[in-house]
Amino acid sequence: DVECLFYLDGRAFGVAGTTFFEFFDDDTFVVRGTVANDGIDLATICSGGSASTPNMLIISGSEGYTYTLATNTLSAPLGGFFPTNPVMCEFFAGYFMVLDRNTRSISWSNLEDPSTWDALDVIETSWAGDNVQFIKRYGTKIWCGGTQTSQVLYATGGVEVFAPAQESLIEHGCVARFTGQRTASGVACLDQGERGVGQVVLYPGLQGTEISTYSINLEQATNLGLLNASYAFCLEMEGHDWFVLNNRNPENTFRLTPVFDFTERLWHHWAHWDPSTSKWIPFRGQCHTTSFERQYIGDRLTGAVYDFAFANLSDELVDVP
Repeated sequence: DVECLFYLDGRAFGVAGTTFFEFFDDDTFVVRGTVANDGIDLATICSGGSASTPNMLIISGSEGYTYTLATNTLSAPLGGFFPTNPVMCEFFAGYFMVLDRNTRSISWSNLEDPSTWDALDVIETSWAGDNVQFIKRYGTKIWCGGTQTSQVLYATGGVEVFAPAQESLIEHGCVARFTGQRTASGVACLDQGERGVGQVVLYPGLQGTEISTYSINLEQATNLGLLNASYAFCLEMEGHDWFVLNNRNPENTFRLTPVFDFTERLWHHWAHWDPSTSKWIPFRGQCHTTSFERQYIGDRLTGAVYDFAFANLSDELVDVP
């Protein structure tokens, strides 16, 4: 399956299984190297652009890799003081940031250098005791969604580099780390807290607002015990800004894929028709990127990348390993 797609300044990349690849606007691709795959987490990619060297950081299969655009070189798994069990990455204020699995620890690299890490360059969220599920930049802050609460970090401009924003301990957490996504309206995720689990919550600021309806919450309730395998991605097309929610567990009971339209403030569903079984199956997209002025979707069932548009009636346009 395609776990991650990423685009910045004219170059597009992805991770499909153990394959790290680059794809182009003529619907061709080149394999750029091999990465680890643990079958649990989705891969993540971030970049410091032309200012950083190397330019990109990839987290896949609990390993970290760097990629240099000028030489098309993928590094060996990072060692030294790089986090021992990385789960995802983000770039903010000149630093590459990595979340260490099942901890409250977030590490950052040397300035503009994802290959160099210091054991002292780490912050541990401490206003509450729960572990951090995801990190996501939104605006000029880093959102740290925990298992029961959330906290927000900002760049201090001082020697401590990052610190928690005042009044930013929020009584909402996240049950599935890869549902934590940056939308045009704020950070959204599949919620979890001491009072319950399964609502979709949007954070336009330091307060969470439920955006799921009773019927969407009921769909989540049928998946209790499997919600931690949920994921989401966002895309904007023809004036609509969508939050697409799905589940990676093969035993999930989603018949259709819930999608929230931020433009209309309404939920609807996406699905594929399977002619072999004469049944609807959940939407096959697992990740998204806007590249070359087009929308691309990574398939959750195969290694295919689709050119996603209302005008396209075929599911087989671009294919990668």
